[in-house]
Amino acid sequence: MEKPLGDGKWPTMEDAVAALKMQDIRYGLIQEALVNCLDRRKTVEVLIAKGKPSVPGKDTQLKSLYELSDLKKIYLDSLVENENGRVDYHNVKSFEVAMDGQVVGEKILPTDGEDGINVLGKIVKAEPGKERPIKLGKNTRWDQEEIRILATTNGKPTMVNNAISVLPVHEVRGDIDFKTGNINFPGNLIIHGNVTNGFIVNAEGEIVIMGDVDASDITAGGKLSIRGTVQGMDKSVLTCGGDLTVKTINRATVNAKGNINVKEAIMYSQITAGKKILVEGGKGWIVGGKICAGESIAARIIGSKLGAATELEVGVTIKPSNEPETEMEILQSEVPADQPQEQEETVGYTYLLNLEAAPKNAVLDKSRIIKVKETLYPGVKASINTASCLIRDETSFVILYYGAEGKIVSQSYR
Repeated sequence: MEKPLGDGKWPTMEDAVAALKMQDIRYGLIQEALVNCLDRRKTVEVLIAKGKPSVPGKDTQLKSLYELSDLKKIYLDSLVENENGRVDYHNVKSFEVAMDGQVVGEKILPTDGEDGINVLGKIVKAEPGKERPIKLGKNTRWDQEEIRILATTNGKPTMVNNAISVLPVHEVRGDIDFKTGNINFPGNLIIHGNVTNGFIVNAEGEIVIMGDVDASDITAGGKLSIRGTVQGMDKSVLTCGGDLTVKTINRATVNAKGNINVKEAIMYSQITAGKKILVEGGKGWIVGGKICAGESIAARIIGSKLGAATELEVGVTIKPSNEPETEMEILQSEVPADQPQEQEETVGYTYLLNLEAAPKNAVLDKSRIIKVKETLYPGVKASINTASCLIRDETSFVILYYGAEGKIVSQSYR
């Protein structure tokens, strides 16, 4: 709205509505905004009409009709402690299994979506969902209508590579050591003891380890659950195609396609998660090493009083070490070692000397965050998307975001 010329009068509500109708604005009038605009009598731009956006349809989806979300819970619910608080692992029950012919999943057909309407009153057609092929996993088949997925054998339903497979379950009633040798099993694996130094365990499905992992390599096609501690000794490599749950990780390399949930601490390790890294129980401590997540990192304490070098990365493209460097990594490598930090943003990598508080109403990317529930120590380097900051001062109860200006900003969440 602009100031009237000369002795002209400011428009009334009737004048404004008439002017809008002349422009064919017929839908989504924001009455309150228009009234406020007229009352202020200033030259100002205000949103006074808003259409209803269309909602695109959903593509073909695979829906699990069996318990696939928490393998560990199914297994550990049957644990019984004696009066001394010790668990008799020899009496632990196995997983529940699907039987031959049982429905384990179904195909959800594409949806049409929901049409929208613009401020001119015209329909905005929704984009319908697309037909996507749903692949079958091992030991499964379609029903006659090719809608439901049925098991063709008795076994544990497992999501591997976006397909439901029904895999056998193998149990090792003790440690993985020289008595058992390395394990390579085409199904789900339960280990009732520890995986001792130097051994290799591979399973096509999910793996549950009731004890510790000592300087050994573990690969699971699905989820990986470790009740104890990983003592990697800078040798262990853990890889899983789903979520990882573990008590503590010390000096190990870990790669998980899903979330990584750590009960106590991550210490001096190289950790990569396709989604979230959560270290919020017990000590909830991350110290040393490099921690990378596609979506977010959350912990109680990050870094140490001694300034242990700890790197956090969120929102970057995560690739195996043998794949080409990302564009951001190449840009970083081109920065001369003696170039001032303030100039690094000329190659697309903003480097702050310390955190800046986000102004009120700031536009923030809240899909990728670093959350510290207690203390964030100096010496921690935090990166979100293409921005980075080096923590110089101890701070507490803070969430780090990627700000609109391409810098990392902070907000207190207390």
